[in-house]
Amino acid sequence: MIARILEMRTLAKAKLALICMFVISNCVHAQQENPNQATSTAAALDSIFNPQRATERKSMGLLQRSFLDLVEDAQPKLEIAIVVDGTDSMTAALNGVRSAFSQMAEDLARYKDRVSFQVVVFRDVAAASGEISFPLNISNHDFTSDITLVQKGLASVAPESGAPFFHELIDLGVHEAITKLNWSTDPDVTRWILIFGDAPPLSEQWDDEKTKSRRRYSTQLLVTRAREKGIRISCVLCESHAEVEEAYTLALTETRQFMSQLANETDGLMLDLSYDNIRDALAKASQKPRPEYQETPINTITKEDVQRVRDDAERNKLVFDPHRQTRLAILPYAPLQQISFDPDRPEVQFATELRYKLRQLPGVSVKSPRQVEQVLIPLRDQGVKNEDLLKAVADRLRVDYLMWGKMEQGQQTTTITPLVVESGTGKIVTFPGARISSDQSTAGLVASNILKNVLAPDATILAKLNQQETTLLRPVSHQTASAMPLMGAFEALEQCTAVVANSPESVELLRKAKRQLDRFLEMEDDNALAHYLLANYHYNQALAANLQGQKDVATESMKEFVRALRKAYGLRNRDIHDNLETEIEGMYELLVRKDVPAAIKVFQSLTEVTEDTNLHFARRAHWMLAGIYAGDWGVSTEFSDPQQLRSHLIHILGFFESSPEADFIRQSLRWDSEDGKTQFRYLPHTNQQVTNLIET
Repeated sequence: MIARILEMRTLAKAKLALICMFVISNCVHAQQENPNQATSTAAALDSIFNPQRATERKSMGLLQRSFLDLVEDAQPKLEIAIVVDGTDSMTAALNGVRSAFSQMAEDLARYKDRVSFQVVVFRDVAAASGEISFPLNISNHDFTSDITLVQKGLASVAPESGAPFFHELIDLGVHEAITKLNWSTDPDVTRWILIFGDAPPLSEQWDDEKTKSRRRYSTQLLVTRAREKGIRISCVLCESHAEVEEAYTLALTETRQFMSQLANETDGLMLDLSYDNIRDALAKASQKPRPEYQETPINTITKEDVQRVRDDAERNKLVFDPHRQTRLAILPYAPLQQISFDPDRPEVQFATELRYKLRQLPGVSVKSPRQVEQVLIPLRDQGVKNEDLLKAVADRLRVDYLMWGKMEQGQQTTTITPLVVESGTGKIVTFPGARISSDQSTAGLVASNILKNVLAPDATILAKLNQQETTLLRPVSHQTASAMPLMGAFEALEQCTAVVANSPESVELLRKAKRQLDRFLEMEDDNALAHYLLANYHYNQALAANLQGQKDVATESMKEFVRALRKAYGLRNRDIHDNLETEIEGMYELLVRKDVPAAIKVFQSLTEVTEDTNLHFARRAHWMLAGIYAGDWGVSTEFSDPQQLRSHLIHILGFFESSPEADFIRQSLRWDSEDGKTQFRYLPHTNQQVTNLIET
């Protein structure tokens, strides 16, 4: 089934759900919040320290580092002083800090052994409650990890007049935080000040005898004091109340300059919410569901861990050894300058069936259609043509062979002319045209001919060819004419794993998949693959509905999912590949029977190392087992096992480094390519919400 990887590039990409291929999703699935209830300040706190919700650096005006980088650079213990402007122009921002504080604390706690807080409120000389206050009322101004205490302190902060001027005593607030709070000197502690304000301090020359307003501390003095104590200062320039918009705008340059100097010279960051594009990016982030995670953290995964499993595979000459794998990519069978990846096109559907057939062979890995498209289209747009284009695509995809050809459709027959490019030598091999036959799979026949005539030196494949040839030649449907819509649905669903959930492209791909499946099932209702794909369609519909907060729709979609999966299970021993039959059994045990030990046993069988191990199904089985051991898929926490989870993640990173699953792992666990290790220790649950809707 197609496990969709949700919003990963922000989720950027798709979802982790199912397909006779469980893949992943870049977007995490959970109940959606109402973005209108949060200010941009709340949206910032609710996202900047969460790997699944944080926006990209460029969209936040942060070109070099992000707040995630900041926390990942910190020591195991973290002290944070929240220094906030308590004047009435900050009413909305104050509400935002209060509403999102607990989520921020929760995100930080997943990164650090201990996170503790203090709060300092600054106003102006005319404030009724004074220029400075410490609302936590803790003796010695100690830091606390009691989140409830901090929430009560923040709740007690009432906005007061900012008179006599729009400028406030932010310089005094920062100085008091540096000098009055009881900062730890422990080398295992990182010290931060996090400022929330909408106004600058008075100029350093300002001294008004009448109002008693004057600048208390120079910016450079604040920087010096912070550096002496090893404190990083980060600033959030908040939006202001509409009634003071003119004053806010006039002072904006001063506010930016003051906050930028504090942040830059103490190695902190500045987040400027006065910019529309930054607020828009945060608004989108706030609409992403807040992820759930496994309870027990995963120990850090390092490049040494990944290399160790690769070395073991190479030493023992296992099929998982990347050097022993045959890597393939397939282009749609159309003229190069006319190639599209539309699942409704017959040349795309033929390439889909060829990919489906070749994935059934041990030791063979085949690139996804989205990976091929992302390389081909830019090269073609740059003017690369003909043989140069084929060779460039093969090189960029880092495959051993690139398969392409032409499809000529007549009134009664269709002729396929295959072509293969050998990546290392650039050698191009063409084959005589083959006519479509009613009793054999033409894609299977093409695959068989290519294997015999091009990959003959590859003993790993040829040793298995005689055993696999019958399966390769077997049609995917009882009627050749009905195979095309089945492959069109397959293609649409696989492409859907690589696009943003609920995006127009995602919606259109799912619509095409359903239309093609309806066409196919009208002709052939006893096909296990078709019903497995239908189950995948309904699963993705449930994910989409759940993201939109439509629980009733999601529940109904999951009922349809179960019906389709039951049908696929009942038909599983008819004309499908043995590994697909096993995968269907695993999904049925897990999601219908709810027999988790049985499901583990089934998926484990697909990962066992034998000469017949299928890389494609093994990768998905590793991913399914990782989800089970992470406590996803609606399983009880009694099956959570961080060590097993970590092992399966390492195997995916080691043996399937260019897969969607590996991309999801690296993004979710914040893989640092420079240091070669993960920075975050919790894998998000991407399926829990919808699988909990399945009736037992």
